[in-house]
Amino acid sequence: MCWSRHFSRPCRKHRQRFSTIFQSKRTDKMTNILLPYKIMALAPFAPVPEDKFNPEFVRVDLNSIDKAIEKISPVLYMPLPAELCPEGAVTLKLKKIKDLKPASIIKNDPYLSSLSKGKEPAPVTKQNKGPAQSDKEEKTGIDDILSMVATSDSPSDTLPGKNRTGPNTPAVLREIFSNQMFQETESAWRGLQNLIKKADIKGFKKTSVSISCISHSSLENVLSKIEQLPYDEIPNLVLIDLGFDNTQPSIELLEKIIQFADRMLLPVCVWIKPGFFRIENFNQLHKIPYIKNYLEDASYAKFKKLGTFPGAEWLIAGCNSFAARPANEFEENPLLVSPVWGMGTLCAKAVNKEGWPMGFTRYNTNRLDDLAMISLEGKTTASTQALFSEDRIMQLVEAGITPFVGMRNKDIAFIPKESSLAGGSVKFHLFINRVIEMLIHLREEEAAGQRIEDVISSALKNIFLQTGHNPPDDVSVVCDGNALDGQKVFNISFTPPEPVIAGYGKIEFSFTW
Repeated sequence: MCWSRHFSRPCRKHRQRFSTIFQSKRTDKMTNILLPYKIMALAPFAPVPEDKFNPEFVRVDLNSIDKAIEKISPVLYMPLPAELCPEGAVTLKLKKIKDLKPASIIKNDPYLSSLSKGKEPAPVTKQNKGPAQSDKEEKTGIDDILSMVATSDSPSDTLPGKNRTGPNTPAVLREIFSNQMFQETESAWRGLQNLIKKADIKGFKKTSVSISCISHSSLENVLSKIEQLPYDEIPNLVLIDLGFDNTQPSIELLEKIIQFADRMLLPVCVWIKPGFFRIENFNQLHKIPYIKNYLEDASYAKFKKLGTFPGAEWLIAGCNSFAARPANEFEENPLLVSPVWGMGTLCAKAVNKEGWPMGFTRYNTNRLDDLAMISLEGKTTASTQALFSEDRIMQLVEAGITPFVGMRNKDIAFIPKESSLAGGSVKFHLFINRVIEMLIHLREEEAAGQRIEDVISSALKNIFLQTGHNPPDDVSVVCDGNALDGQKVFNISFTPPEPVIAGYGKIEFSFTW
């Protein structure tokens, strides 16, 4: 496969804030490097201001998620009906992951806490001015609430979709957990928790996860900040937890994401909302005719044009959310998180096992399990919002959309087939991104007195050896003259091992040094 693009990502001044580079102490062994696989997750972890937002990138693993929440310090203003809260709202300040649990919300908020201790009279609506509850009745009601929500993160033997609300459950918790801002915030943190837990992210040596808050209005600014990061902090995969549809604002923002991915040669994963297909839930996808033909409608012309842009081959558009936690006693359904978290988790698991992210579709050995279950119209259960037939899966992939797939009555989810928005496989771009990262590191850390061709050739072989694969025996590095500013252009070719990426044969590309 001939990849004809020259690559010359701008050099950034190196800032050694933390160790992300592994190399021999001897300068003549700099080719023995294995860089961590860096995932950058952009999500609504906290509300962001409409203007003058300065994003901060925070690293997180299993041992530091509470520190990440404390650093970001989400503050959520939750409006409430006056009959439920005399002040008309409560303000939630999150400091740790368990602060998202109903019991912690009650405990941490002064009004709800006083209510739970029986110090506040039960609210009375204008329509029903019955006698006030006794202290005993009120305390009993709150105790019932706390007992119901105390284990809300544990699996339930009851069907998740069933309404298990008791008569004493406070409507205020319903209001909070149905609030869109709260749902987006909890979904972001639960998605992140799913990634670092199921991919067993401990430390930052093999797989490193960083996060930043975003909104639709701030995303362009955040992407610009990523481009300005030092070379050793540029991620290998960006997850964007913002839902997109077929509206003009979504199309314009997707175009900016595609341009970013093209400039950085960086895989980016977004997700498509059901509204993209003019449906409320992906369970209704069966109402849509053959998907490729359906997208021929004139209203999708701008979306289809996106697939023709060069950067579209770096963009993964996922669909079909999955359940991250069971429903609380006062909820109808479990919490759904976007498929970008599934993609990130599967890539991280593949890197942990094989050293490369391309194995994210090996669903026999790489999948998410022990997920919460969703009742699908009372007929069956699954861990994803919808179940797709094999034919529907292939139709989505043909349209450049990568589905996250569940199985009937199974607590698992996986990605059996994939596609970039351009229509081809994204695996080559996941692969070449990793190779380019290694070359950039060599270029920035160049040791004096070494022949560049030998450095590149040796590093290309070692990157496979260090991930447990036989190195290619046909590595060729040839200087093709000078570029601007005294830089040199090297034509590079090799055939990667089949277990790493199959079906591409010899890969040829140019790199500016």
